[in-house]
Amino acid sequence: MNFKRFDLKRASEYSTINCWDLIVFSMIVALFFSTAWSFSQFDASLLPNQTNDIHLEVSYLPVYALKSTLRMFIGLFISLIFTLTVGTLAAKNEYAERIIIPMIDILQSVPILGFLSFFSWGFLMFFPGTQFGAECAAIFAIFTSQVWNMTLSLYQSIKSLPEAYTELCNHYQLSSWQKFLRVELPFAMPSLVINMMLSLSASWFFVVASEVINFQMFTIKLPGIGSYIQQADDLGRIDAIGYALLTMLITILICNQIIFGPLFHWLGKFHDDKETEYRSWLVMLFLRTSLIQNFLQTMKGYFAKIYYPPLKGFNKIHAPRHHHLKKEYKDFIWTVFEVITLIVFCVILSNQLLQNVTLPQCLIAIQLGFYTFVRIAIMLILCLIIWVPIGIWIGLRPKVSQKALPFIQLLAAFPVNLIYPLITLLIIKYQLNPEIWVSPLIILGTQWYILFNVIAGTKNIPKDLQMVSNSLNLTTIGKFKSLILPAIMPDLMTGIVTAAGGAWNACIVAEYITWNGNTIIASGIGSYITEATYQNAFNLQALGILVMCIYVLLINRLVWAPLYQFTIERFKSL
Repeated sequence: MNFKRFDLKRASEYSTINCWDLIVFSMIVALFFSTAWSFSQFDASLLPNQTNDIHLEVSYLPVYALKSTLRMFIGLFISLIFTLTVGTLAAKNEYAERIIIPMIDILQSVPILGFLSFFSWGFLMFFPGTQFGAECAAIFAIFTSQVWNMTLSLYQSIKSLPEAYTELCNHYQLSSWQKFLRVELPFAMPSLVINMMLSLSASWFFVVASEVINFQMFTIKLPGIGSYIQQADDLGRIDAIGYALLTMLITILICNQIIFGPLFHWLGKFHDDKETEYRSWLVMLFLRTSLIQNFLQTMKGYFAKIYYPPLKGFNKIHAPRHHHLKKEYKDFIWTVFEVITLIVFCVILSNQLLQNVTLPQCLIAIQLGFYTFVRIAIMLILCLIIWVPIGIWIGLRPKVSQKALPFIQLLAAFPVNLIYPLITLLIIKYQLNPEIWVSPLIILGTQWYILFNVIAGTKNIPKDLQMVSNSLNLTTIGKFKSLILPAIMPDLMTGIVTAAGGAWNACIVAEYITWNGNTIIASGIGSYITEATYQNAFNLQALGILVMCIYVLLINRLVWAPLYQFTIERFKSL
């Protein structure tokens, strides 16, 4: 050892502890022990015909909120890993893209909660006698409500990376790993963080269904906000539902301050406008520490050596070599493979699930699917007319967006199924046409995908382009057509696709509403699937889901895929 390099002054700096260190350390310890205690509850015993008692006393709400929040963040962490792997693969590999993107469109549209009983059975059989299997099933349901818009956000960001960035990466001979960490991921982070915030809000809607699991002849109620709301709803305790919503609001605000506040603070270094840069009080608190700050700086240096290896240097850019024949041959082989796979899938499906389905039943399902398609299309157009101007107005004003995003997140997190009974009561009382008035329920919970992504796209418009448009004295319409719309289109497309997928999912419950002995039915594929489920007509249920998948695939191929390609090319030309 070289003792000459040991500096007592520097050692004393590293060992100095101030009052801010004690505050931050206390917060870390409290967070660690509360999380560890929640994890310990996952392995509690769960005997047959035994369910957890859900207490409606207000004193239990903080514990339930902690457990629900932990499930959501576990789901969010898994969703982030899935996004970074699958989303990147879809953006970089053309053949993987042709499988992944249509599958995401289907999975976000098909009612995943309809398959939750199957996955619950698998998890409970794999972890018998403990609560861990039920926890896995709940986290899986939450994961399905979070992951799709995050994956599509990263996919469209990487696909729409400007050509100048790609040429710069080639110039510096960046490896694929370096290009992803230094260029692609920072470019995608603003949209990804906003979609993570939206995913966390969307999971509050699914938390009621995910924490109450029907398995065979008994019901498992996991302790949490969702099961608390369900228990209060079953007992008609409106006051308890109000307390739960208030707890949910406080929990969302705390998560914003602890998680998304530091993330937005970190994203500030990717923007040129330092005057409107977001500052997190939690980050400023960490910066006031001494010992913890020195420790973090040391760890940052070690990780920088691992994740940011030195650049190789400059490289002369050569024109890319094109192998048209080789690519056309691969495309032909891949297309043949897709067609054969689709034919085999249809044959297996028809033999196993659709044996007792007649042609008239198929035609009825197709017709009802068209009704739902028209209903969703009209609602999407109305949402675009309302939320695109509002989102652009918010996104162009950083100070307004800092205050508006948490409020919008609260609105997005509100469980819209709680107002379904109110809509049912209004339809019955005023003799309203359910074919029209159930339509807003389809888009009510998914409209926020459009607003969030419009705000994200507007916030990411380069500052220099805004200055150029201002110097040209463009009119509002001219600025919208030449700058804002082309710039936000990739994010807007992500919002439209995820909103449409969520709308197909929501039609299952929106087109067939029951409350207090009254049933409201609107013609559509959602009510068709729900009625088939209640009648135990498994073949008709499978037919309805198959028709929904066909509609989603056709819309993806004929509408979303061409629009995605157009917007990506238009954005790269900026």
